[in-house]
Amino acid sequence: MLSIVVIGKNESENLPLVISSLSELRQRAKYRIQMIYVDSDSSDLSVEIAKSFFDEIYVLSPSDHLCASAGRHIGTLKAIYEWILYLDGDMEICSEFIDFLCSTLEQLNTKFGYIGRYVYYYGDGDVKDNALNYKTNGQIVTYHGGAVLLRKCSVIDAGNWNPCIFSNEEIELYTRLRSNKYNVIFVDKPMIKHYTERYTSMKKLIMNFVPSAGLGKKFYGFGQILRARYQQKDFYSLLRYFPYPFVYWICLFITIIFICIGFKKLALIPLLSGATYIFIFKGYQYIALYVAFIIQAIVGFGKYDGSYVPHVKIEYIKNEI
Repeated sequence: MLSIVVIGKNESENLPLVISSLSELRQRAKYRIQMIYVDSDSSDLSVEIAKSFFDEIYVLSPSDHLCASAGRHIGTLKAIYEWILYLDGDMEICSEFIDFLCSTLEQLNTKFGYIGRYVYYYGDGDVKDNALNYKTNGQIVTYHGGAVLLRKCSVIDAGNWNPCIFSNEEIELYTRLRSNKYNVIFVDKPMIKHYTERYTSMKKLIMNFVPSAGLGKKFYGFGQILRARYQQKDFYSLLRYFPYPFVYWICLFITIIFICIGFKKLALIPLLSGATYIFIFKGYQYIALYVAFIIQAIVGFGKYDGSYVPHVKIEYIKNEI
């Protein structure tokens, strides 16, 4: 038994692709599948297109707080089966992962969640296989994106997706899941095709350092995570399972102290140590990104509204699943 939660906003161009791939899954699977689409108040034909395929459609009430996490939060509550496959409206599920679901779902270890290889398709025609760069089949991942297969009760036990966080919500949820001894493992098969835009390194750098440069409200996501954990009095799981920026920040702080007290040469030690740590465990691009996270943390901390609860304004439900 499988529930599929697809989220989207103004995805009328991409929804036919995800529907086509899910149709293959529905035709091949020998178990019941619940198809859910959660729409963030689209202004295009997304809902009308979704009606042609999905068993249940939930259109969220308009709000400045609408985000991917809000859609997944509602989709999780509406799911009725043990396993939930989360997808975004601009993704397709790959045939290889359909094979995996059809042949092994009922035998999967319920102590784990699962992801496969993310294949990114860029607007310029380039393709990047295994975008998350995991290499070993069966390894416990340190991070997953919006496409993931999770056990519903594990998500609920961890507190569900936080609907008040605009971005990096996968990191926030996964640290809570891991704190509950629930890990996600990597399956070395193509999982999803994700149609996305490619940015130059300079553009990405500017977007992550300047609030008005293109990320929109997603710029506030990491600061919102910190504010949420502050209110919940739960920094430990975040620090334990997502230590990278915090270790780097400590190294930068020590570097600044050494410079201020005149030990400029000695300051190179924590600086290089922090940069090397990030390079080894995350990659060179994160050396600048985690500096940008400092700005995002400061600005986003005050943008968190823990009282927000997403509401469904319209729902369309077919008689049978």
